[in-house]
Amino acid sequence: LQAETQDRARKSFVHTEVKHLLGPVLEDLGSPSFPGSTAARAVLVHLHDLLRRDGSLPVRNEKDDPVQALLIGYADYLAGELCFRLKFDPQSLASSGPLPSVLLAVVQHAGSGMVGFLADLVHALLQASRQFGPSPPDWILRVLAEVARQLASQVHSRRAARRPTDGFEAPKVVVEEPGANAKCASAFVQFLTGCRDD
Repeated sequence: LQAETQDRARKSFVHTEVKHLLGPVLEDLGSPSFPGSTAARAVLVHLHDLLRRDGSLPVRNEKDDPVQALLIGYADYLAGELCFRLKFDPQSLASSGPLPSVLLAVVQHAGSGMVGFLADLVHALLQASRQFGPSPPDWILRVLAEVARQLASQVHSRRAARRPTDGFEAPKVVVEEPGANAKCASAFVQFLTGCRDD
């Protein structure tokens, strides 16, 4: 029991230290500097490997991107921190501050496990951008464009996973009674989910 308590305390300490480290490293990852972003990615890959070996992060599929896996492991913290800053720290919205680079890095490396996080982030970002009126800063538009790219990539991946491997067969469409499939309620939802009411 004492060893288990010590192990929990050690992992809690490790997670606290990782949270202090994530902000500055993500800022470098999202920066336009190629050497800086490359070095930051290497640090995050190494950090993911250390945390996985330590048992602080669950072992995921080896094909998963280590940066995505690390961000998914800390998604709750990142969502809370970034949404809080967007909502309650108006100075952080300056294009010269670290927030734009951090947001861009997180969105660029978000995986399918972070789609819900992206929805919260977009909502907070749109609310915060109201202070700029009809002309939001370019970085907000870049972040929103990257969110759209990530969502389109997720849609494409899910659709490709359902298709036959040879690529020549037409996908089979299951015709259902109208109203039987609630998730196909709008054209937008149909596009995102790939379902059709044909």
